[in-house]
Amino acid sequence: MKLRKIQKRDNKLITVAFKKHQHVLFSAPTGYGKTVLLGKRVSKALARKETTLIIAPRIKLIQQFRKTLMQYGVKPFEMSIHQGRNTKRYRTAKIHIASTSTLNARLKRDKAYLGKIDNVIVDEVHINFKKLIMKQVEDLYWNSAKWLGVSATPIDGKGYRLEGYDHTLANTQTKDLVDLGYLLDLDVYIEEAPDLSNVSINSMGDYQLDELEGAMNSSSITTNIYKVWKKKFGNKKTMIFCVDIKHAESVAKHFSKHGVSVGINHSKLSDKDDLKVMQDFRDGALQVLVSVNKLTIGYDEPSVEVLIALRPTKSLSLMLQAVGRVLRLHESMNKAILIDCAGWYDEFGHPFDRRNFNKIKPEAKELVKKLKEDEEESKYTECFECGTEQLTSDLVINIDEDKEGITVSKHCIECNAFITEDYVTKKTVKKLIKVEYEKPVKRKKMRAFLEHVAKAMGYQQGWIYFKMKVYKDHKEKMSKIYRKYQNNEIVLNTVLANIRKLESE
Repeated sequence: MKLRKIQKRDNKLITVAFKKHQHVLFSAPTGYGKTVLLGKRVSKALARKETTLIIAPRIKLIQQFRKTLMQYGVKPFEMSIHQGRNTKRYRTAKIHIASTSTLNARLKRDKAYLGKIDNVIVDEVHINFKKLIMKQVEDLYWNSAKWLGVSATPIDGKGYRLEGYDHTLANTQTKDLVDLGYLLDLDVYIEEAPDLSNVSINSMGDYQLDELEGAMNSSSITTNIYKVWKKKFGNKKTMIFCVDIKHAESVAKHFSKHGVSVGINHSKLSDKDDLKVMQDFRDGALQVLVSVNKLTIGYDEPSVEVLIALRPTKSLSLMLQAVGRVLRLHESMNKAILIDCAGWYDEFGHPFDRRNFNKIKPEAKELVKKLKEDEEESKYTECFECGTEQLTSDLVINIDEDKEGITVSKHCIECNAFITEDYVTKKTVKKLIKVEYEKPVKRKKMRAFLEHVAKAMGYQQGWIYFKMKVYKDHKEKMSKIYRKYQNNEIVLNTVLANIRKLESE
Protein backbone atom coordinates (compact mmCIF):
# COMPACT_ATOMS: atom_id res chain seq x y z
CA MET A 1 0.00 0.00 0.00
CA LYS A 2 1.21 3.50 -0.83
CA LEU A 3 0.61 6.63 1.18
CA ARG A 4 -0.79 9.73 -0.45
CA LYS A 5 1.51 12.75 -0.63
CA ILE A 6 -0.23 14.44 2.31
CA GLN A 7 -0.08 11.22 4.33
CA LYS A 8 3.67 10.92 3.74
CA ARG A 9 4.13 14.51 4.89
CA ASP A 10 1.97 14.05 7.99
CA ASN A 11 3.65 10.75 8.85
CA LYS A 12 7.02 12.54 8.93
CA LEU A 13 5.54 15.31 11.07
CA ILE A 14 4.23 12.75 13.58
CA THR A 15 7.68 11.15 13.78
CA VAL A 16 9.30 14.56 14.37
CA ALA A 17 6.67 15.43 17.01
CA PHE A 18 7.51 12.29 19.00
CA LYS A 19 11.12 13.44 19.28
CA LYS A 20 9.89 16.31 21.47
CA HIS A 21 6.62 15.00 22.92
CA GLN A 22 5.36 11.76 24.44
CA HIS A 23 1.62 12.36 23.95
CA VAL A 24 0.63 13.61 20.49
CA LEU A 25 -2.78 14.27 18.91
CA PHE A 26 -3.33 13.97 15.18
CA SER A 27 -6.31 15.47 13.32
CA ALA A 28 -7.42 13.23 10.45
CA PRO A 29 -10.57 14.65 8.78
CA THR A 30 -13.31 12.49 7.25
CA GLY A 31 -11.94 10.85 4.10
CA TYR A 32 -8.27 11.26 5.09
CA GLY A 33 -7.47 7.54 5.16
CA LYS A 34 -6.16 7.46 8.73
CA THR A 35 -6.15 3.65 8.91
CA VAL A 36 -3.72 3.49 5.99
CA LEU A 37 -1.32 5.96 7.65
CA LEU A 38 -1.58 4.27 11.06
CA GLY A 39 -1.09 0.86 9.46
CA LYS A 40 2.17 2.11 7.97
CA ARG A 41 3.39 3.36 11.35
CA VAL A 42 2.44 0.12 13.12
CA SER A 43 4.14 -2.07 10.51
CA LYS A 44 7.32 0.03 10.82
CA ALA A 45 7.15 -0.29 14.63
CA LEU A 46 6.84 -4.07 14.19
CA ALA A 47 10.01 -4.06 12.06
CA ARG A 48 11.76 -2.31 14.97
CA LYS A 49 10.42 -5.06 17.28
CA GLU A 50 8.28 -2.56 19.20
CA THR A 51 4.94 -3.59 20.69
CA THR A 52 1.91 -1.48 19.69
CA LEU A 53 -1.57 -1.31 21.20
CA ILE A 54 -4.39 0.04 19.01
CA ILE A 55 -7.58 1.00 20.84
CA ALA A 56 -10.71 1.31 18.70
CA PRO A 57 -14.22 2.18 19.97
CA ARG A 58 -16.10 0.13 17.34
CA ILE A 59 -15.95 -3.42 15.97
CA LYS A 60 -15.90 -2.09 12.40
CA LEU A 61 -12.68 -0.17 13.11
CA ILE A 62 -11.00 -3.23 14.65
CA GLN A 63 -11.75 -5.23 11.50
CA GLN A 64 -10.54 -2.35 9.34
CA PHE A 65 -7.21 -2.12 11.19
CA ARG A 66 -6.65 -5.89 10.92
CA LYS A 67 -7.35 -5.88 7.17
CA THR A 68 -5.06 -2.88 6.55
CA LEU A 69 -2.17 -4.39 8.54
CA MET A 70 -2.42 -7.62 6.55
CA GLN A 71 -2.16 -5.55 3.36
CA TYR A 72 1.11 -4.19 4.77
CA GLY A 73 2.38 -7.76 5.08
CA VAL A 74 1.65 -8.33 8.79
CA LYS A 75 0.85 -12.01 9.44
CA PRO A 76 -2.33 -12.95 11.37
CA PHE A 77 -0.29 -14.54 14.20
CA GLU A 78 1.66 -11.28 14.63
CA MET A 79 -1.41 -9.43 15.91
CA SER A 80 -3.85 -10.27 18.70
CA ILE A 81 -7.49 -9.15 18.58
CA HIS A 82 -9.15 -8.34 21.91
CA GLN A 83 -12.86 -7.96 21.24
CA GLY A 84 -15.33 -9.88 23.40
CA ARG A 85 -16.03 -13.39 22.13
CA ASN A 86 -14.06 -12.66 18.96
CA THR A 87 -10.80 -12.41 20.93
CA LYS A 88 -7.86 -14.11 19.19
CA ARG A 89 -4.70 -13.92 21.27
CA TYR A 90 -1.21 -14.97 20.16
CA ARG A 91 1.55 -15.26 22.76
CA THR A 92 4.29 -13.78 20.58
CA ALA A 93 2.15 -11.04 18.95
CA LYS A 94 3.70 -7.57 18.90
CA ILE A 95 0.47 -5.86 17.80
CA HIS A 96 -2.69 -5.71 19.92
CA ILE A 97 -5.96 -4.38 18.48
CA ALA A 98 -8.58 -3.96 21.21
CA SER A 99 -12.07 -2.64 21.77
CA THR A 100 -12.24 -0.16 24.63
CA SER A 101 -14.67 -2.19 26.75
CA THR A 102 -12.89 -5.54 26.35
CA LEU A 103 -9.48 -4.02 27.12
CA ASN A 104 -10.83 -2.32 30.23
CA ALA A 105 -12.39 -5.56 31.52
CA ARG A 106 -9.26 -7.69 30.90
CA LEU A 107 -6.87 -5.19 32.48
CA LYS A 108 -9.11 -4.91 35.54
CA ARG A 109 -8.69 -8.63 36.13
CA ASP A 110 -5.02 -8.86 35.15
CA LYS A 111 -2.75 -5.83 34.89
CA ALA A 112 -0.11 -7.97 33.15
CA TYR A 113 -2.62 -9.06 30.48
CA LEU A 114 -0.74 -7.29 27.64
CA GLY A 115 2.74 -7.04 29.07
CA LYS A 116 5.10 -4.27 27.97
CA ILE A 117 3.71 -1.75 25.44
CA ASP A 118 5.90 0.71 23.53
CA ASN A 119 3.23 2.58 21.51
CA VAL A 120 -0.44 3.27 22.16
CA ILE A 121 -2.72 4.47 19.34
CA VAL A 122 -6.22 5.63 20.33
CA ASP A 123 -8.62 5.92 17.41
CA GLU A 124 -11.52 8.41 17.74
CA VAL A 125 -9.67 9.63 20.83
CA HIS A 126 -12.32 12.23 21.73
CA ILE A 127 -15.06 9.62 22.32
CA ASN A 128 -13.85 8.01 25.55
CA PHE A 129 -11.42 10.69 26.68
CA LYS A 130 -11.16 10.96 30.48
CA LYS A 131 -13.84 8.29 30.96
CA LEU A 132 -13.45 5.46 33.49
CA ILE A 133 -13.36 2.94 30.67
CA MET A 134 -9.87 4.25 29.74
CA LYS A 135 -8.51 4.47 33.30
CA GLN A 136 -6.90 1.00 33.40
CA VAL A 137 -4.82 1.42 30.27
CA GLU A 138 -3.87 5.02 31.14
CA ASP A 139 -2.72 4.03 34.65
CA LEU A 140 -0.50 1.31 33.18
CA TYR A 141 0.99 2.93 30.08
CA TRP A 142 0.55 6.72 30.17
CA ASN A 143 4.06 7.40 31.47
CA SER A 144 5.89 4.52 29.80
CA ALA A 145 4.57 4.41 26.20
CA LYS A 146 4.27 6.89 23.35
CA TRP A 147 0.62 7.86 22.84
CA LEU A 148 -0.93 8.92 19.52
CA GLY A 149 -4.56 10.07 19.74
CA VAL A 150 -6.35 10.28 16.37
CA SER A 151 -9.63 11.99 15.51
CA ALA A 152 -11.20 14.36 13.01
CA THR A 153 -11.82 16.58 16.04
CA PRO A 154 -9.13 15.99 18.72
CA ILE A 155 -10.66 18.55 21.10
CA ASP A 156 -12.92 18.54 24.15
CA GLY A 157 -16.46 19.92 24.30
CA LYS A 158 -15.19 23.45 24.81
CA GLY A 159 -12.75 23.36 21.89
CA TYR A 160 -9.53 22.87 23.87
CA ARG A 161 -6.76 20.36 23.17
CA LEU A 162 -7.46 17.15 25.08
CA GLU A 163 -5.92 17.52 28.52
CA GLY A 164 -2.68 15.63 29.09
CA TYR A 165 -1.61 15.57 25.45
CA ASP A 166 1.40 17.74 24.63
CA HIS A 167 0.87 18.74 21.01
CA THR A 168 -1.66 18.56 18.16
CA LEU A 169 -0.88 18.12 14.45
CA ALA A 170 -3.68 19.49 12.25
CA ASN A 171 -1.90 20.42 9.03
CA THR A 172 -4.42 18.65 6.78
CA GLN A 173 -7.96 19.92 7.24
CA THR A 174 -11.28 19.25 5.50
CA LYS A 175 -10.97 21.91 2.79
CA ASP A 176 -7.56 20.53 1.82
CA LEU A 177 -9.15 17.13 1.09
CA VAL A 178 -11.94 18.79 -0.90
CA ASP A 179 -9.38 20.66 -3.02
CA LEU A 180 -7.49 17.41 -3.62
CA GLY A 181 -10.68 15.64 -4.73
CA TYR A 182 -10.91 13.24 -1.79
CA LEU A 183 -14.14 14.74 -0.42
CA LEU A 184 -17.23 16.40 -1.89
CA ASP A 185 -17.54 20.16 -1.96
CA LEU A 186 -20.31 21.56 0.22
CA ASP A 187 -23.12 24.04 -0.43
CA VAL A 188 -24.31 25.64 2.81
CA TYR A 189 -27.80 27.15 3.11
CA ILE A 190 -28.86 28.90 6.30
CA GLU A 191 -32.32 29.50 7.65
CA GLU A 192 -33.12 31.90 10.46
CA ALA A 193 -31.31 30.70 13.62
CA PRO A 194 -33.60 29.55 16.47
CA ASP A 195 -34.15 31.73 19.53
CA LEU A 196 -32.27 29.94 22.32
CA SER A 197 -32.06 32.87 24.72
CA ASN A 198 -33.99 30.94 27.40
CA VAL A 199 -31.94 27.73 27.06
CA SER A 200 -29.27 27.35 29.75
CA ILE A 201 -25.75 25.99 29.27
CA ASN A 202 -24.68 22.79 31.06
CA SER A 203 -21.36 22.06 32.79
CA MET A 204 -19.90 20.71 29.52
CA GLY A 205 -20.43 24.08 27.84
CA ASP A 206 -23.29 22.92 25.58
CA TYR A 207 -27.04 23.50 25.68
CA GLN A 208 -29.13 21.81 28.38
CA LEU A 209 -30.82 19.05 26.35
CA ASP A 210 -34.26 18.99 27.95
CA GLU A 211 -34.59 22.78 27.59
CA LEU A 212 -33.19 22.63 24.05
CA GLU A 213 -35.73 20.01 23.05
CA GLY A 214 -38.54 22.18 24.37
CA ALA A 215 -37.26 25.21 22.46
CA MET A 216 -36.81 23.34 19.16
CA ASN A 217 -39.95 21.20 19.36
CA SER A 218 -42.20 24.15 20.09
CA SER A 219 -40.46 26.26 17.47
CA SER A 220 -42.01 26.82 14.07
CA ILE A 221 -38.68 25.57 12.65
CA THR A 222 -39.68 22.00 13.46
CA THR A 223 -43.04 22.19 11.72
CA ASN A 224 -41.71 24.35 8.90
CA ILE A 225 -38.69 22.26 7.94
CA TYR A 226 -40.61 20.02 5.53
CA LYS A 227 -41.58 23.05 3.41
CA VAL A 228 -38.01 24.37 3.49
CA TRP A 229 -36.70 20.98 2.33
CA LYS A 230 -39.43 20.20 -0.22
CA LYS A 231 -39.13 23.56 -1.93
CA LYS A 232 -35.56 22.95 -3.15
CA PHE A 233 -34.30 19.48 -2.19
CA GLY A 234 -37.38 17.28 -1.96
CA ASN A 235 -36.04 14.71 -4.40
CA LYS A 236 -32.76 14.09 -2.54
CA LYS A 237 -31.68 11.49 0.02
CA THR A 238 -31.54 13.30 3.35
CA MET A 239 -30.35 12.95 6.94
CA ILE A 240 -31.74 15.11 9.74
CA PHE A 241 -30.01 15.55 13.11
CA CYS A 242 -32.37 16.29 16.02
CA VAL A 243 -32.02 17.10 19.72
CA ASP A 244 -33.49 13.94 21.26
CA ILE A 245 -35.94 11.10 20.60
CA LYS A 246 -39.03 13.19 21.27
CA HIS A 247 -37.85 15.86 18.85
CA ALA A 248 -36.91 13.25 16.22
CA GLU A 249 -40.35 11.63 16.41
CA SER A 250 -42.00 15.01 15.99
CA VAL A 251 -39.92 15.86 12.90
CA ALA A 252 -40.46 12.41 11.37
CA LYS A 253 -44.20 12.79 11.88
CA HIS A 254 -44.27 16.01 9.83
CA PHE A 255 -42.41 14.40 6.94
CA SER A 256 -44.45 11.20 7.08
CA LYS A 257 -47.81 12.95 6.91
CA HIS A 258 -46.73 14.48 3.60
CA GLY A 259 -46.05 11.04 2.16
CA VAL A 260 -42.27 11.01 2.59
CA SER A 261 -40.71 7.62 3.46
CA VAL A 262 -38.90 8.38 6.71
CA GLY A 263 -37.13 6.36 9.41
CA ILE A 264 -35.78 7.19 12.88
CA ASN A 265 -32.49 6.02 14.34
CA HIS A 266 -31.75 6.40 18.06
CA SER A 267 -30.16 4.56 20.98
CA LYS A 268 -33.39 2.95 22.25
CA LEU A 269 -34.01 0.91 19.10
CA SER A 270 -33.43 -2.82 19.34
CA ASP A 271 -30.47 -4.17 17.34
CA LYS A 272 -32.92 -5.78 14.91
CA ASP A 273 -34.92 -2.58 14.32
CA ASP A 274 -31.73 -0.54 14.10
CA LEU A 275 -30.30 -2.80 11.38
CA LYS A 276 -33.58 -2.71 9.43
CA VAL A 277 -33.84 1.09 9.46
CA MET A 278 -30.22 1.48 8.36
CA GLN A 279 -30.57 -1.14 5.61
CA ASP A 280 -33.80 0.42 4.32
CA PHE A 281 -32.12 3.83 4.17
CA ARG A 282 -29.05 2.38 2.43
CA ASP A 283 -31.22 0.54 -0.12
CA GLY A 284 -33.39 3.58 -0.84
CA ALA A 285 -36.59 2.24 0.74
CA LEU A 286 -36.38 5.32 3.03
CA GLN A 287 -35.66 8.74 1.60
CA VAL A 288 -35.18 10.55 4.92
CA LEU A 289 -33.39 9.33 8.05
CA VAL A 290 -33.93 11.26 11.29
CA SER A 291 -31.19 10.68 13.84
CA VAL A 292 -30.32 11.59 17.42
CA ASN A 293 -26.53 11.89 17.90
CA LYS A 294 -25.98 8.18 17.27
CA LEU A 295 -24.84 8.67 13.65
CA THR A 296 -22.82 11.87 14.08
CA ILE A 297 -19.60 9.87 14.41
CA GLY A 298 -18.30 7.08 12.21
CA TYR A 299 -21.38 6.55 10.04
CA ASP A 300 -20.54 6.41 6.35
CA GLU A 301 -23.28 6.28 3.72
CA PRO A 302 -21.93 8.10 0.64
CA SER A 303 -25.32 8.22 -1.10
CA VAL A 304 -26.66 10.83 1.40
CA GLU A 305 -27.01 14.12 -0.45
CA VAL A 306 -28.49 16.51 2.12
CA LEU A 307 -27.90 17.08 5.83
CA ILE A 308 -30.46 19.13 7.77
CA ALA A 309 -29.22 20.50 11.09
CA LEU A 310 -31.97 20.81 13.69
CA ARG A 311 -29.71 20.22 16.68
CA PRO A 312 -28.16 23.48 17.95
CA THR A 313 -24.84 23.00 19.73
CA LYS A 314 -21.91 24.93 21.10
CA SER A 315 -19.60 21.97 20.46
CA LEU A 316 -17.36 22.52 17.44
CA SER A 317 -16.50 18.82 17.53
CA LEU A 318 -20.14 17.75 17.25
CA MET A 319 -20.77 20.12 14.33
CA LEU A 320 -17.71 19.02 12.35
CA GLN A 321 -18.37 15.31 12.96
CA ALA A 322 -21.99 15.71 11.80
CA VAL A 323 -21.05 17.57 8.60
CA GLY A 324 -18.52 14.86 7.82
CA ARG A 325 -21.38 12.39 7.30
CA VAL A 326 -22.29 13.93 3.91
CA LEU A 327 -18.85 14.63 2.45
CA ARG A 328 -17.92 11.13 1.23
CA LEU A 329 -17.43 10.81 -2.52
CA HIS A 330 -20.27 9.26 -4.53
CA GLU A 331 -20.55 8.70 -8.27
CA SER A 332 -23.92 10.46 -8.49
CA MET A 333 -22.84 13.71 -6.78
CA ASN A 334 -20.32 16.49 -7.13
CA LYS A 335 -21.54 18.45 -4.11
CA ALA A 336 -23.12 17.81 -0.73
CA ILE A 337 -25.73 20.11 0.83
CA LEU A 338 -26.10 21.41 4.39
CA ILE A 339 -29.36 23.10 5.41
CA ASP A 340 -28.49 24.85 8.66
CA CYS A 341 -31.58 25.52 10.78
CA ALA A 342 -29.66 25.21 14.06
CA GLY A 343 -27.45 28.29 13.98
CA TRP A 344 -24.24 26.36 13.24
CA TYR A 345 -22.98 28.95 10.76
CA ASP A 346 -23.62 31.79 13.22
CA GLU A 347 -21.82 29.88 15.97
CA PHE A 348 -18.84 28.41 14.07
CA GLY A 349 -18.63 29.94 10.60
CA HIS A 350 -18.33 27.80 7.46
CA PRO A 351 -17.59 24.08 8.12
CA PHE A 352 -14.54 24.38 5.85
CA ASP A 353 -12.91 27.20 7.84
CA ARG A 354 -9.47 26.26 9.18
CA ARG A 355 -9.48 25.49 12.92
CA ASN A 356 -6.97 25.79 15.72
CA PHE A 357 -7.03 22.39 17.45
CA ASN A 358 -4.04 23.26 19.62
CA LYS A 359 -5.71 25.67 22.04
CA ILE A 360 -4.62 24.87 25.59
CA LYS A 361 -7.22 24.58 28.32
CA PRO A 362 -7.03 27.44 30.87
CA GLU A 363 -5.85 26.71 34.38
CA ALA A 364 -8.52 25.14 36.58
CA LYS A 365 -9.20 28.29 38.61
CA GLU A 366 -9.62 30.43 35.51
CA LEU A 367 -11.86 27.81 33.92
CA VAL A 368 -14.13 27.65 36.96
CA LYS A 369 -14.36 31.43 36.93
CA LYS A 370 -15.04 31.57 33.19
CA LEU A 371 -17.47 28.65 32.92
CA LYS A 372 -19.32 28.37 36.20
CA GLU A 373 -21.16 25.09 36.39
CA ASP A 374 -24.94 25.33 36.64
CA GLU A 375 -26.37 22.73 38.99
CA GLU A 376 -30.01 23.69 38.73
CA GLU A 377 -32.45 21.31 40.33
CA SER A 378 -34.59 19.36 37.90
CA LYS A 379 -37.97 20.97 37.39
CA TYR A 380 -40.94 18.81 38.36
CA THR A 381 -44.62 19.14 37.49
CA GLU A 382 -47.51 17.67 39.49
CA CYS A 383 -50.60 16.47 37.58
CA PHE A 384 -53.79 18.06 38.93
CA GLU A 385 -55.84 14.98 37.98
CA CYS A 386 -53.86 11.96 39.24
CA GLY A 387 -51.27 13.69 41.45
CA THR A 388 -48.28 12.16 39.67
CA GLU A 389 -45.07 14.14 40.11
CA GLN A 390 -42.97 14.02 36.93
CA LEU A 391 -40.09 15.77 35.20
CA THR A 392 -41.36 18.59 33.02
CA SER A 393 -39.13 17.28 30.23
CA ASP A 394 -40.96 13.90 30.35
CA LEU A 395 -44.44 15.32 29.67
CA VAL A 396 -46.21 14.00 26.57
CA ILE A 397 -46.19 16.62 23.79
CA ASN A 398 -48.99 17.01 21.25
CA ILE A 399 -48.66 19.43 18.34
CA ASP A 400 -51.62 20.83 16.39
CA GLU A 401 -51.26 23.35 13.60
CA ASP A 402 -53.54 25.52 11.51
CA LYS A 403 -52.87 28.17 8.89
CA GLU A 404 -51.97 30.84 11.44
CA GLY A 405 -49.93 28.97 14.01
CA ILE A 406 -48.96 25.95 16.07
CA THR A 407 -50.37 24.82 19.43
CA VAL A 408 -47.97 22.77 21.58
CA SER A 409 -49.79 21.11 24.47
CA LYS A 410 -48.24 19.03 27.27
CA HIS A 411 -49.97 16.15 29.02
CA CYS A 412 -49.41 13.86 32.02
CA ILE A 413 -47.41 10.70 31.28
CA GLU A 414 -49.75 8.65 33.52
CA CYS A 415 -53.33 9.78 32.81
CA ASN A 416 -52.76 12.02 29.75
CA ALA A 417 -54.46 14.94 31.52
CA PHE A 418 -53.81 18.40 30.08
CA ILE A 419 -51.01 20.29 31.89
CA THR A 420 -50.14 23.35 29.81
CA GLU A 421 -49.95 24.69 26.27
CA ASP A 422 -48.12 27.29 24.18
CA TYR A 423 -49.10 28.92 20.91
CA VAL A 424 -46.49 29.85 18.29
CA THR A 425 -47.38 32.04 15.33
CA LYS A 426 -46.16 30.53 12.08
CA LYS A 427 -43.41 32.27 10.21
CA THR A 428 -43.49 32.36 6.45
CA VAL A 429 -41.07 30.16 4.58
CA LYS A 430 -38.01 32.30 3.99
CA LYS A 431 -35.71 31.88 1.06
CA LEU A 432 -32.69 29.86 2.09
CA ILE A 433 -29.55 31.97 2.01
CA LYS A 434 -26.56 30.31 0.41
CA VAL A 435 -23.24 31.20 2.04
CA GLU A 436 -19.88 30.79 0.37
CA TYR A 437 -16.61 29.55 1.78
CA GLU A 438 -14.07 32.37 1.98
CA LYS A 439 -10.40 31.49 1.74
CA PRO A 440 -8.22 32.70 4.62
CA VAL A 441 -6.53 36.04 4.04
CA LYS A 442 -2.87 35.73 3.12
CA ARG A 443 -0.21 37.84 4.82
CA LYS A 444 0.51 39.94 1.72
CA LYS A 445 -3.15 40.81 1.26
CA MET A 446 -3.46 41.83 4.91
CA ARG A 447 -0.40 44.08 4.60
CA ALA A 448 -1.85 45.70 1.46
CA PHE A 449 -5.14 46.26 3.30
CA LEU A 450 -3.37 47.89 6.24
CA GLU A 451 -1.39 50.06 3.82
CA HIS A 452 -4.70 51.21 2.34
CA VAL A 453 -6.02 52.08 5.82
CA ALA A 454 -2.78 53.87 6.75
CA LYS A 455 -2.81 55.96 3.59
CA ALA A 456 -6.47 56.94 4.04
CA MET A 457 -5.88 57.94 7.68
CA GLY A 458 -2.50 59.60 7.11
CA TYR A 459 -0.57 57.11 9.29
CA GLN A 460 3.17 56.35 9.02
CA GLN A 461 4.58 52.98 7.87
CA GLY A 462 5.46 52.10 11.47
CA TRP A 463 1.74 51.81 12.21
CA ILE A 464 1.49 48.97 9.65
CA TYR A 465 4.42 47.14 11.29
CA PHE A 466 2.72 47.11 14.70
CA LYS A 467 -0.68 46.13 13.25
CA MET A 468 0.92 43.15 11.51
CA LYS A 469 1.96 42.00 14.99
CA VAL A 470 -1.71 42.17 16.02
CA TYR A 471 -2.58 40.14 12.91
CA LYS A 472 -0.03 37.48 13.86
CA ASP A 473 -1.71 37.05 17.27
CA HIS A 474 -5.30 37.29 16.03
CA LYS A 475 -5.25 35.94 12.47
CA GLU A 476 -8.83 34.67 12.35
CA LYS A 477 -10.42 37.81 13.80
CA MET A 478 -8.28 40.18 11.76
CA SER A 479 -9.11 38.22 8.61
CA LYS A 480 -12.83 38.68 9.34
CA ILE A 481 -12.27 42.44 9.66
CA TYR A 482 -10.44 42.40 6.31
CA ARG A 483 -13.18 40.45 4.51
CA LYS A 484 -15.93 42.69 5.83
CA TYR A 485 -14.37 46.10 5.40
CA GLN A 486 -11.65 45.81 2.73
CA ASN A 487 -11.25 49.01 0.65
CA ASN A 488 -14.42 50.54 2.11
CA GLU A 489 -13.47 54.08 3.12
CA ILE A 490 -16.82 54.77 4.78
CA VAL A 491 -16.17 52.30 7.58
CA LEU A 492 -12.44 52.86 8.17
CA ASN A 493 -13.17 54.17 11.66
CA THR A 494 -15.00 50.91 12.42
CA VAL A 495 -11.96 48.98 11.17
CA LEU A 496 -9.69 50.92 13.51
CA ALA A 497 -12.07 50.42 16.45
CA ASN A 498 -12.10 46.65 15.85
CA ILE A 499 -8.30 46.48 15.65
CA ARG A 500 -7.95 48.49 18.89
CA LYS A 501 -10.33 46.05 20.55
CA LEU A 502 -8.10 43.13 19.54
CA GLU A 503 -5.01 44.95 20.83
CA SER A 504 -6.57 45.20 24.27
CA GLU A 505 -7.34 41.47 24.51
